Parts: sequence; structure tokens; C-alpha cells
Amino acid sequence: MTLTSLHRLFIANRGEIACRIIRTAQEMGITTCVGYSEADANARFVRMADEAVLLGPAEPAKSYLDVTKVIEAAQELQADAIHPGFGFLSENTEFAKACEDAGIIFVGPNSAAILSMGSKKEARHIMEKAGVPCVPGFDGKADDNLKKEAERIGFPLLIKASFGGGGKGMRRVNNINEFDAALERAKSEAQYAFGNDDIILERLVEKARHVEVQVFGDKHGNIVHMGERDCSMQRRHQKIFEESPCPVLPQDVRENLCAAAIQAAKAVNYDNAGTVEFLLAPNNEFYFLEMNTRIQVEHPVTECVTGLDLVAWQLKVARGEPLPLVQDDISFRGHAIEARIYAENPHEQFLPQTGLLHHAAWPEGLGIRVDTGYDTGDEATPYYDPMLAKIIVSGETREEARNRLAYAFSQTALLGVQTNLDFLQQCLVNDDFANDNIHTTFVEENIDDLLPTSTREENAQVALAAALLSWPDVQHQDGWGSNAASNWPMKIKHQDTHFQVSVQQKDQRQFLVQVDNTSFAIRIIDFNHASCTVSLDGQRSKLFAFNNKNTLYLQQGTQTAQYDDVTFLRLKTEDAAKADQVTSPMSGKVLKVLKSQGHTSENGETLIVVEAMKLEHQLTAPRDGVIAAVHVKEGDQVGPDQLLMELEPQPEAS
Repeated sequence: MTLTSLHRLFIANRGEIACRIIRTAQEMGITTCVGYSEADANARFVRMADEAVLLGPAEPAKSYLDVTKVIEAAQELQADAIHPGFGFLSENTEFAKACEDAGIIFVGPNSAAILSMGSKKEARHIMEKAGVPCVPGFDGKADDNLKKEAERIGFPLLIKASFGGGGKGMRRVNNINEFDAALERAKSEAQYAFGNDDIILERLVEKARHVEVQVFGDKHGNIVHMGERDCSMQRRHQKIFEESPCPVLPQDVRENLCAAAIQAAKAVNYDNAGTVEFLLAPNNEFYFLEMNTRIQVEHPVTECVTGLDLVAWQLKVARGEPLPLVQDDISFRGHAIEARIYAENPHEQFLPQTGLLHHAAWPEGLGIRVDTGYDTGDEATPYYDPMLAKIIVSGETREEARNRLAYAFSQTALLGVQTNLDFLQQCLVNDDFANDNIHTTFVEENIDDLLPTSTREENAQVALAAALLSWPDVQHQDGWGSNAASNWPMKIKHQDTHFQVSVQQKDQRQFLVQVDNTSFAIRIIDFNHASCTVSLDGQRSKLFAFNNKNTLYLQQGTQTAQYDDVTFLRLKTEDAAKADQVTSPMSGKVLKVLKSQGHTSENGETLIVVEAMKLEHQLTAPRDGVIAAVHVKEGDQVGPDQLLMELEPQPEAS
């Protein structure tokens, strides 16, 4: 076949995957173009691209998910091809066809393959016909039969969105009493995330591992695999760690698994990059889950163990070239692990976090790779997925890679936005993870052991914060300042606790700080771009610190904390009014308002549903009462701590 020219590439995505694609395309001499939303006008991927054009407002439906706008933007920038990345329009058959109709190369599989695998129902039918083992289940043709089918399949089971992935529109159901509520949530989330509320039911395989195979096809009928990845460390069906190879897979099972993946790809005449996902039962039997018809978030671990650039392969195959290698020429070496860094608060049920990254420092070194869409000064917004970066490490053995990842975490600094970095470190050093004794529900079952707890003495940390807030040489345009007095009082707030502190400056770099009648000798040895070396009672350590308008962000190792200097602020008193308020825990969009003014509510009853970063969050009544006021309506954008609804006591019966 005749090769198609590919000189200008439009990336129909954002964040780290857009940056990742731009890097390879530019190395291949291809001009890179992007479309961006108003919220992403100054984002890293826009800065990296050769050319960029505005798509529309921040909401994905009005920018990154608008097929017409994306095609028009690509045509405006005279792009030869469009790379969809992952998420957004990457598995949208209409978008792939729109590219074909516009004469633009779609960097992905043919639209027929996307259509076949885009529906989990259709995919199950095709795989069963092809002889690929599937999980027992039901394709959900009629709502009236779903309960009956659920009882036939047995519990526990999963309700899954037929379209889409990433854990969205997926609910575990332990018994028939949970079914109706879980079904409603799954369908609602699927409709919002994918524009389709179609669902399927699948038997939940207990203690299973999630193992997937990277496949690659071309337009000449060639298909190869690039080995497997183990993605068993998950939370809420979203992957946390991914690694290659799977550390517990016997060689004969590996060969059968990869052969089944090739069989699945051939069944739909697959071309370009794809991933066939399987459940691996404790007895090493495996079952087809789904096929992702795009590049995966975790593709870097495959690149690390094969030495191949999957994005470069995608671009070559898209323009009509045959696969660069045949199966026998693809070799594997060592072990690679990837961790996903999210803007979320593990101690608040992993609520997505938003805000400005006042300081971002990423690790470097042998066997360490970082794929990110964020630098210092970039903002995590409520409109998109909360993933900030992926840290990928490789080593000759799994243990070497695991130790290297722990070191990489310690060299990562993210100040200004709460992240899951310390949680990832706790997972990494967990004995069961170290010994490969994990499965897809391991995190939920062991969450109390995995949630990070501070190992540092609180008063000492408050003293250190006071010294850093006071040091005249630690200056920033947003508020580092000097204090002419040699001894002064301070009030420091940490979480919900206020500390009375006395600070005495001994010389330019040395302080004596008293907290609760305990004195701490602190010396600031060095400070450079938020990287700081200090001595606390003679013990020297390195840390990261940034002060923004009397708020100090402090990170030691992977543990981060925020300290506020409230010396000159009137402290708010806690009163009963707080118990009568429903506030938003994050920035987001109001999906549902379930109660109106004058209606009664019960403690724990869901009153409002807020969507943030493509997930639904139920806000419940803090106590029994009557709705006194509703301050929002469905569709409103809300910010963190914004008052949404007020309650008042129920009138006493006369």
C-alpha cells in the first residue's frame, strides 16, 4: 500500500499524554499542534506544542469532547493526522469516522474495531465466538430482567458501564438488597462520563489479579504482542501501580495469555496499539475483560522492558508502514513499575484536590522516567482527571525497581496541592506488595494499613514551620518577610489545631522556638528554590518548603503538611451553625439537588450530588432536620467549602 504523508500531527488531548505524544512526534521531525480549553490556556502541553488553537470553554463537552470543534481545529492547523491519546475521544467511533471523512489520518485502529470493542456486550459476543474465555455474566438487554439475571449470576457481582472504562460507571454489589441503588449510580455515572448508560453484569472473581497484554497490529495483517502488565493494585477500579512483567505468572500461562490476546486482536482485524485485559484467578485461569482500543496510561512500563517507543510505532503504522519488528525480534529485559500521582486527599476518601502547584520538582536519575503535564505554577482544575504525573522506574529485578521507585518518591516535591504521594509510598513498602501477594481488592481490604500516618513529632514540626515562616532570608514575592524583633509570639494553625508559639532569633539562620513549653533549636543551613536543608536539635535533614501569603507548604520525604500563620487573624469560633450546613468538599459541578426548601431530611441521607474530575460525590445531611435554604441548582459550578444547603431543627410536635 502507498504510504501516507504525516508531517503535521494534531493531538486531541491534554495533560501528560499530550506532552508524551508531542515529545516523540517532535523527535520524529513532525510538527505538533494541539487544541486547548480556556482552563488549559497556559498548560504545559500548550507550551510544548509547536502550534495551538483554542477549542472552547473548560467543560470537556464544550471543548475536548466536541467532535466538530476538534476536527475544525485540526483542519485550521492543516494537520495530516490526529492522535487521540487516551480518554476523551480516543475510543469514539464517530470521531474516528469523522477523521476519515475529513481526510485526516486517525492514529488508532480502524473504526470497525473500535465499534466492536467499544461495547462490552459486543466484545463479549465476539470473544466467546473466537474461543477466548470470558467471565460469566449478562449483557443487560432489558432493565426488567437485570435483577433476575443478577440472582442467576450470583453475588458478589459487578455492574459495569458497557462503554468507557477507568472504573467509571462500575459498582460492586454484594447482595440483592444493594442492587437497585448500585444500578442507579452506575447508570448515572456512565451517562455523564460516556454519554451512554448501557450496562452489563459480570460475576466478581474474588482475589483475582488484573493482567493485560499489549498488542500491536498494522494495516498489512500483522499482529504482535509486547508482553503483559500486572495492574492489580487498584482503588475503586482505578489503577495505582502497574508493572511488567507480571511477577507471579508461570511461563506456560504467560504464553497462553499472550496467545489469547493475539487471538482477540485477530478476531476484529485489529491495527495499531491496543490492550487486551484479563482477570487472572488464583488458580491461574484467566478470563477476558475488555479490549482498550488506544494507547494505555501504563504503556511506559512496556516501553521500559522492551526498549520500544509505542507512540513512534503508532505513528508509523498510521501512515501505512508495516510493524517495525516481527514477534521473534521483540525481546524483554528487567522489570518496570509505574505509579500514578494524583491530586487527591487519601484521608478524605481520596477526594480530588484543586489548586496551584507553587513548587513542583520531579525525580531524575538512572532508570527513572517521569511523564507529566504539570510544572511549577500550573494549576490542577476541577474539570479533568486529577492525575498529575506518572513516575516510571526500571531495574534488572522487581526488587531493584521497587527500591528505585521509593527513592524517586523521596525526590519528588509537590507543594500547594494535596497528593497521594505518601499513600503510594506506604503501598510500595507494604510487605504484601513487596512479596507479590496482592489482588484487585487488596487496597480496599487493607486501607487502614495503607493510609499514611505522620511519623514526626507534631510540636517539632510546628516549631520548624514557625522558623521557616519567620526567616527573613526565605523570601518570596507572595509574602516571605522579615521581623525586626529578636523574640516574638506566633499563632500557627495546623489542620484544625492552633498552637501558641514563641520564636527567638539567635542569629540570621538560627532560631529557638518554644511550643507547649518545649524548646527546639533550629538552624536553616541552606535554602534554594524551595529545597531546604535544616538542623532540628542537631539532626540534619533535607526538605521542601514554600510560603504563599503566610501559608507554609512543607514536605519531608513523601509527607506533606500545611501550616498557617494566623497571628494577626481573628480565629473563627466553632459553633453549632456548622452542623446545620452542607458544603462542597471540592470544586465541581452540581449534578443533582435531591431536596427542596421545607423538606425534612435524616442524618446521612444524600441531599446533593457533586461531580468532580469525572466522579460523583454524594453529600449527605449532617443530622436530622428541615431544609431551611438551598443555595445552588443543578448545573451550577461550586468551589471548595462553598455553602450549598442549610438545615434547621425539626419543629417539636405540639
